[in-house]
Order: sequence, then structure tokens, then C-alpha cells
Amino acid sequence: MIKVLVVDDDAINVELLEEHLKIEGYEPVKAYSGEEGLKILENRSDISLILLDRMMPSIDGIIFMEMLNESKKNIPVIMQSAAADHNSIVEGIDSGVYYYLTKPFTHDMLISIMRSALNDLRYKKDLLEELDKNNASISLIRNIEMRLIKPKEAYDAAYFLARFYPDPEKVILGMIELLTNAIEHGNLNIGFERKGELLSSGNLASEINRRLHLPENSNKYVTIKLSKNADEIILNIKDCGRGFDYESFFELKPARADKPNGRGLLMTRMISFDEIEYLNGGSEVVCRHKL
Repeated sequence: MIKVLVVDDDAINVELLEEHLKIEGYEPVKAYSGEEGLKILENRSDISLILLDRMMPSIDGIIFMEMLNESKKNIPVIMQSAAADHNSIVEGIDSGVYYYLTKPFTHDMLISIMRSALNDLRYKKDLLEELDKNNASISLIRNIEMRLIKPKEAYDAAYFLARFYPDPEKVILGMIELLTNAIEHGNLNIGFERKGELLSSGNLASEINRRLHLPENSNKYVTIKLSKNADEIILNIKDCGRGFDYESFFELKPARADKPNGRGLLMTRMISFDEIEYLNGGSEVVCRHKL
């Protein structure tokens, strides 16, 4: 059973989260302070995910993240908070959390984000296990071109391409975000609002599969080009869509604060790459990583 650490100084909130987790078959591990949560992590190695309250006395959520990052533990964190202003959300994301979830939230929204976090964790673990394999051969490659059609292929491509970067863990989630966006939004025309509805209802995968088999999408693909020189790594991703209003996703807007999606681009820009430039109205993106 997957164990989830719940860190919150409010006993009622802990009980509510415990109920959410048990309904879905997760095993909650409870901590009523930041100190207690960190102590549990020191003594246990079976925690797969952390649900962390931001506002706590002594060690709050931000300080907790600083100490967790210092420990080098590879555990995704979903931070919960009633503070939904732009600065608070940016500070939370900048601390290294997987997702900043504003209160109140629904059961479906919480579980959807948890599943995404656990799925990404599995890919990150696979990446770490494979990093030492064939590194000599990887270092000889200077240019790569790939074509993708399905979301699973986006994960596989990100898993492979991240190995070309000095810090694979830093870029892999951002790369997955950009590639899945190119497939889902660019090629399959699943917009922001519709994706949020599908995530909340748990129907995103089935809708993607349906649209992949529509005649109008049969010849659509995402092109990836990666080039590496002495100074930088350049990643180019191009889809067959009409583009989107990418500038509005470079900042967090209050209207999106309670949505299960829409923050990946900001996190990618802040964490994964040194520069991100959109071209052709948003159907093409160029990401640069300085060496």
C-alpha cells in the first residue's frame, strides 16, 4: 500500500485528508507539526508522497521544504494552503513542491494531482536507475530528432533526453510538461478548461485515446530536436496545432488557483530551463540550458 505523509498542525485537516486517502486505498502517515514530519522522514524510507500544509508554527511549509531539499530525499510534495495570492503561490513553487494546491479543493482534484505526482516519481526513479548506463555513448551524441504521437511516448522521450543534461532531475518534469502539452493541447486540441474537467473526473486518458483515433488527428505528430554544443543544449519542440496564449501561463492568475492544471509552464520556466521561447503563436517552443 502506498504511504502518504500528511503534515498539518490542524487535527481536523489531518482527519479530512486521512479520509480522502483511505477512500482511494492509500495509507496515511500523520504528523501534526513540521518537526514531527521531518522526524518521520528521518526514520522511515517507505514514504512515497507528502501532503504538506504551508501555514504551521515553528517549521512552516517553506522551511520544511528547505530542510527536505537539504536531505536529498526524492519525494514529491503537494503543498496545501488558503494563501492563493500570486506571491504566495510563486514562493511555494519556488521552494520545490510538485504542486501548490489552494484550499478549498475537491476530492477528485486532490487524488488526480496525487496520481500525477506518483506517476512522475516512478519515471524519475527509472531515470536515476538508468543514468549510469551507456553514459559514454550518450556523451558522443550532438544532434537528435524524434517524432511523438502518444503521451506515453512523451514520457519515454523525456526519460531518454534528460540524460543529455548535467542535472536530469531538474529538466525531466519540465520536459514532460512541454511534450504532453504539445500532444494534448497542440495536436488533440484539449484546451485548458476541458483538461481541468477531464482531470477532475478522471477521464483524461480515455479522452486522449478517443481523440488519437479521430481521422483528423491521424497524421499529427510532435517533432523534437535536441542539439548540444560546448556552450548550451537546445531543445526544440513543435506540434501541429494552432498555438495558444502562452504568455498568460507565465504567471499565476487567481482564476486558475483552484484548477488541477495550468501551472506546469510556469514551473518549467522557473525550474527546468534557463530560457524558454515560444514561436509560431505557441505551436513551437525552444528551450535553452547553459553549460
